[in-house]
Amino acid sequence: MARNLIDAGYEVRGWNRSSLPEYMIAGIQLCQKLEEAARADVCLLMLLDSA
Repeated sequence: MARNLIDAGYEVRGWNRSSLPEYMIAGIQLCQKLEEAARADVCLLMLLDSA
């Protein structure tokens, strides 16, 4: 989703509670802390639905 938004011209910053493989985050600017991400004008949550 982040790459789609970047390709559409939106400014995107990401945050994840655990580290991700480089191939998943390449080209996406990451926030260092949750508080930094929470200051965004718009927040989209992508949540996993698993056991």
